Amino acid sequence: MFSYKTGILLAYQLLDVLYSGGSEHIETCSKMLYAWLASNYNTKGGILSEQQDDVGISYHEQRGGCPLHLTLEGLMLRLHAGETVSMREYNSLRKPLVEILANWMGEIKLCLLLHSSLQPEFLGIWKETRAVLLTGNNDVAPDTDERSIHLLLTSNTEVSDKLLKKTDMQISIQKLMARARFCFPVDNFDYDRLYLTGKLQSLSENCKRISIVLSGSSYAMVGLKENMMPRPAVNLAVNAQDPYFSMLSAETVIKSCKGIDTVVITGGYYFWHTDMSNNPSDYYKSVLMRTNYPVLRSLHKYEGELLPAMQRTSCDPLLEKLFDFEALCEKENEGISARLANLEYFNKEINQRPINGMLHFPFRELSDDINYRTAKARAEAHNGNLSQHNLESNMKILLSFLSATENQVRVIIVVPPVTKFYRVNSSPQLKEMLYEQLKAVKEAFDIVFLDLFDSQDFDVYDFQDYDHLNDNGAKKLSRIVGMEV
Repeated sequence: MFSYKTGILLAYQLLDVLYSGGSEHIETCSKMLYAWLASNYNTKGGILSEQQDDVGISYHEQRGGCPLHLTLEGLMLRLHAGETVSMREYNSLRKPLVEILANWMGEIKLCLLLHSSLQPEFLGIWKETRAVLLTGNNDVAPDTDERSIHLLLTSNTEVSDKLLKKTDMQISIQKLMARARFCFPVDNFDYDRLYLTGKLQSLSENCKRISIVLSGSSYAMVGLKENMMPRPAVNLAVNAQDPYFSMLSAETVIKSCKGIDTVVITGGYYFWHTDMSNNPSDYYKSVLMRTNYPVLRSLHKYEGELLPAMQRTSCDPLLEKLFDFEALCEKENEGISARLANLEYFNKEINQRPINGMLHFPFRELSDDINYRTAKARAEAHNGNLSQHNLESNMKILLSFLSATENQVRVIIVVPPVTKFYRVNSSPQLKEMLYEQLKAVKEAFDIVFLDLFDSQDFDVYDFQDYDHLNDNGAKKLSRIVGMEV
């Protein structure tokens, strides 16, 4: 007899094995689900339904065939022929599994069973979820029927065999959180948002002692160490920031911390030609809406459609009917943010510095000829930022920032070092135009301009890629900037 419940349990079992990476069970689970689909698959390209009409058996139509059935059939034929199926090929089942589970979920009722030691309010359970709290001797789930699935959520507490036999599925809190993270993983945009949030929130406790703000682009993020500054400092630099957001984050600190006396703004020549809110690329849109806006509440000039702060990459239709995965992840993110408040951007606990930075290879082991050609693409991408309009606009933002902080804060502008491979491919116009614009600024305000672009104090062993310093290079730059401070 056809049963959506059986199909869902078999499909979910396979999805669970794919998520957990249990390669030894994948073939078995795939064969079981394929056998079920094959026995319930009709010639009309649909799945047999439990309901009948006046004519006879009706069908849950899926025109063009069931993608999951077709994909599984191809894999089963290969296995039958004695071929080996790779994990990558098995993972191609994820999308059709999720799709078919989403279609089937409306056909059954879900009931969540919780041990009395668990606190529902901390588990992200949807309000409309049928949840049964098991207390005392109530260790037996309600009788199941063909349209009900009872899922038991467990912690470290032992569960009786009697209860396990009466439930359809069991999942631990640890696996629940892991599954939520599959749906809402922490990517670079999330990490930068959590880092920036943690640093700004920590100032409520550290305001009285912080006197130096480090801001700017990723060059400041990788190249300046808080603990190497001569006085207590906070580094607010994250990936792909432009002058507007760099100064906005510094202003945010200055308004709340009266002891700030120095702001260091670090970025390459192209940094001052950049306005990420003006006709942004998809990457800049993500920086704007997923990193900057949730923290600084500004999009500058951008007026387009907003993206959600957290991006869903995959999903679990069954568990998501019971739990708010996004809320679960945000609760965990709050803890990550709190930890980052007292850590540097790169740290051993959460985010280790990548050995080769943005590259996927150790560039120092390649010939100079290859490195010059490879670095050219990176430099030319930055050359594309050349813009008289953006440069003039950013100079106005700098002048406004200097006017607002003239009697309180000393501003140091740093152009960081780069490798020789990047340097020769950088457009001279970026530098020439910046120097021309900075003349008027330096005449009006007493700023320090520290240009280390051509510095001979750094060699290739100080860099993790063509234009970002490694940890050793960061110590060098931090000493130089620290002395200037």
